[in-house]
Amino acid sequence: MLSPKLLLILSLLAPALQAGQNFTATSHPQQTAFLELYTSEGCSSCPPADRWLSQVVDDQELGLNVLALAFHVDYWDYIGWKDPYADPQYTKRQRRLGQKNRMSTIYTPGFFINTLEARNTRSMIGKLQPDKQSPSPLTLHLNVSQEPHQLTAKIISPDLDNKNARVQFFVFEDQLSSDVDSGENAGHTLNHQHVVRYLSPPLALNSSTSHTIPVKNHWDLNNQGIAAVVKSVDGEYQQSVQLRFSNFEPAHK
Repeated sequence: MLSPKLLLILSLLAPALQAGQNFTATSHPQQTAFLELYTSEGCSSCPPADRWLSQVVDDQELGLNVLALAFHVDYWDYIGWKDPYADPQYTKRQRRLGQKNRMSTIYTPGFFINTLEARNTRSMIGKLQPDKQSPSPLTLHLNVSQEPHQLTAKIISPDLDNKNARVQFFVFEDQLSSDVDSGENAGHTLNHQHVVRYLSPPLALNSSTSHTIPVKNHWDLNNQGIAAVVKSVDGEYQQSVQLRFSNFEPAHK
């Protein structure tokens, strides 16, 4: 077994993202399914949903064309455990989706596909299959450059004909975990993938729209990715594009 000192040395030698690198990705010819999970470490029903999200999305045999994001909400923090990944704005986002779907209440775990409420994970897999997806209404090119203490994300849409479209940028992270010592999940180690760490305000989508993202000290960019989601001005989902830094070779500037 490797000693803690040796593990530290190896971690320091591991490749890391460098300032000045540039990453690019292009959206799928079909409309990518947008899967949102609303979850909380304070909810005893959420860990199975977290595991399902990770297993299904990362199952190469299924070949899903999907952007999956996990939003940790804060409305269970009062029962004994404060979720370190929760943010009030994620709760507000779920409430807006609840209103859109005419839901009497919001809950966790809660799933939405292309902004529509979805229940029963077995039926959700069918909705996520590529043969259920329509041709993409637009092409998106995502370019991300890393500079000291910030990322600059640019979305380019050469065939954009809807001047009322909006784009929102998300930073998500894999390989996160918590040792929970109180609340409904006390005594358990919870592991998470696709956790939203940052979201931008909705921005007007032009032929080229950019946004600067400040990098926080506790982020591990080697386990992170960036996504851009485009909706119409009235909130209808259109298309998304994503990249994970670990899956892409940096492009030259």
